[in-house]
Amino acid sequence: MLPAGYYTLTRSGGDEDNNVRGDLDVRDSLTITGAGAETTTIDANSLGRVFHVVSGTLTMSGVTLTGGTASNGAGVSVADGARLNLSQSIVRNNTASQGGGGIHTADTGAVLVLDQVQVRNNSADYGGGVYVWKGSLTATDTTVDGNTVDKWGAGVYVENGSASLTRVTSSNNSTPLQGGGLFLEGNGATLSVSNSTISGNHADEGGGIYVWSGTLSVDSSTIANNTASFGSGLFFGGADPATLTSTLVAGNNGSSNSNRAITSGGYNLDSGSSLGLSGTGDISNGAAQLAALANNGGFTQTHALLAGSAAINAGNPAAPATDQRGQARIGTPDIGAYELSITVNATPVNNVPGAQSAIEDSWLAIGGISVTDADQGGGVTAHELYSVALSVSNGRLEVTLAGAAVITAGTNVSAALTLGGSQSDINATLATLRYQGLPD
Repeated sequence: MLPAGYYTLTRSGGDEDNNVRGDLDVRDSLTITGAGAETTTIDANSLGRVFHVVSGTLTMSGVTLTGGTASNGAGVSVADGARLNLSQSIVRNNTASQGGGGIHTADTGAVLVLDQVQVRNNSADYGGGVYVWKGSLTATDTTVDGNTVDKWGAGVYVENGSASLTRVTSSNNSTPLQGGGLFLEGNGATLSVSNSTISGNHADEGGGIYVWSGTLSVDSSTIANNTASFGSGLFFGGADPATLTSTLVAGNNGSSNSNRAITSGGYNLDSGSSLGLSGTGDISNGAAQLAALANNGGFTQTHALLAGSAAINAGNPAAPATDQRGQARIGTPDIGAYELSITVNATPVNNVPGAQSAIEDSWLAIGGISVTDADQGGGVTAHELYSVALSVSNGRLEVTLAGAAVITAGTNVSAALTLGGSQSDINATLATLRYQGLPD
């Protein structure tokens, strides 16, 4: 356990891999558990990167890594054959002169796993937030925001490697060249994006996503409000395959949503027509009706759907069971990363007995009357049963109040009265109901 505190590296003198000076070198499997990213900070003090995972597995949580400088991987560099498991942490304000301002995988065998991590405000020549060179990246519930580069891939840059992003938001990253949010390059390189949001990024080409080569697949995601001179949402520099399924591409500025047509897996929404959609359930020139990027629940920010959006109930029936926030997709899913949950007030069901026979002027006990409300206990108080009205056209009614039930209108032993209270107390009162007809 690493207690709360601000830990500053102080040994200067260049880069080496034996913990003599500069960064912290991990040469065997190690676990570091901080007291929380807001209270436990490791600052490299511009003496080198913060961590270099030379070999073994570094499992780290609850920390902030900042102040790193290096040619590659200024926050953390993961060497060939090594692994970094980073969770519930922040990597911010690190600077690389080449690739990976925040985090860098150095070769084919390098493995990077991020869970509930914020990669913010890092800078590099390329791969401002994360640079995956030949290695692999698996990111879940992670935010990559506000990173900058001089060249390519301001948010995440995958080169000759693989990346899987689930419930990830890449936002407000910026480059003067290609790939504001995500950049993919390399024969055999793959980038899989699911239940994620690519928003508010800027580039000259590919404001949201830039694919030079490699295979891109995007499912149940939102690509919105990115800007670029060419391909504001997506830009494809080559002819490698890119498949979008149940994905919303809208509100991107400066040019069309894409510089060419994509392969559709169906159920996509394009606010224009540049995606060339022709698959099952696809919508071109659709009204997305998106709210601003905001904290709508979950670990990452999303764009909520507003009433009237063409994305509502138009998504892939086989979409993930939950949206980016972890909220259940209800009925026919919505297109994109956000599922709009509309709470419907169910109509209460009146349970009544069959026909009754009464002796004139005598009281008749009427059993079997009750009310069932499906919303009871559902968490929406305004939708729960709280009132039942009773009336007869010829006679009078009498009840014995049970629990906290009250008569809110009319009077007892009259032709009309209204009961108020919980469903259980109202039903207990209804069980005492008696009727007397009026004499001739």
